[in-house]
Amino acid sequence: MWKRIDMKKMNLIGGIALVAFGLSPKLAAGPYADQVVSYQTGSLPANLKSFTNAFAVLGAPSRETPGAFGGPVDPFSPPYLNSQLVSIGEGGSLTVRFEEPVVNLDQKEHLYGLDFLVYGNAGFVITNGNFSGGGITDGTLFGQAKPGGIQVLVSANNRDYYALKSALAPVIDSYYPTDGSGSFGIPVDPRLGSGDFAGRNLSELRALYAGSAGGSGFDLDWAVDEQGSPVFLDAISYLRIEVLSGHIDLEGFTAVTLIPEPGTGWLLFGGGLLLAWKGLLGSGGAERRKPTRPDQQARPSEACLPTPVNRWRG
Repeated sequence: MWKRIDMKKMNLIGGIALVAFGLSPKLAAGPYADQVVSYQTGSLPANLKSFTNAFAVLGAPSRETPGAFGGPVDPFSPPYLNSQLVSIGEGGSLTVRFEEPVVNLDQKEHLYGLDFLVYGNAGFVITNGNFSGGGITDGTLFGQAKPGGIQVLVSANNRDYYALKSALAPVIDSYYPTDGSGSFGIPVDPRLGSGDFAGRNLSELRALYAGSAGGSGFDLDWAVDEQGSPVFLDAISYLRIEVLSGHIDLEGFTAVTLIPEPGTGWLLFGGGLLLAWKGLLGSGGAERRKPTRPDQQARPSEACLPTPVNRWRG
């Protein structure tokens, strides 16, 4: 049995060898992806050739970037080191396993009805020229993936995989940039778009995040078979990201945290999340329909995202 180690610190050579022979070590069970099942780099640009340590996505995402040019991870300062990220190019894929299955629950138990989150390398563009803590954004991003080039698939058994419907799924490595001061496993309100963040500074962004650490949220109810028919999955243990065009940078995956019983636990996540939860449930506790972003009724969600600018590493 492989010794449990800090996968974020595993060296690149050892990581590639283990993937090549299908011998990925495991982390302790928890809400995060704990094992790399397979990784194909795909076609990567030259500046991303060193970002191939697939084990970087295991365990909790980064709260701080180490090194002389590092510091706290926030929506203006995303992770950028090859010890924090793995890149996947066109034709490539990454499959990870959750030892503790990701369960499909509605919004009475999972905030906004989302079941898992994916964290990437995108950040908010600073438009006022203040890069010393006083930055303000116009709501656009740098470092995000291009729309339409990614497919997300899920499986309970690593044999039968189902795609999540692209018209409902957000773009990975895009909204919402990681905030290391927030709670991993708590999603941002998926109805928030670029315009909601325009003119905001860091504290105002965090107020909108309402205690979340960001990430792109996904609902297992979006699963469909090859014919496009809905498939109900109680839970999944495997998640595969396939890149059809362009490339993406990934930092981690986590299951969404269970909503505490009323009156028992919201202070653990902060008053902002208490208000968010009350917004989803009526005064009598009746469940509302799952919220949808305005674009979901008419077109794929990717279409509402801004054109990529200021690519983080070229």
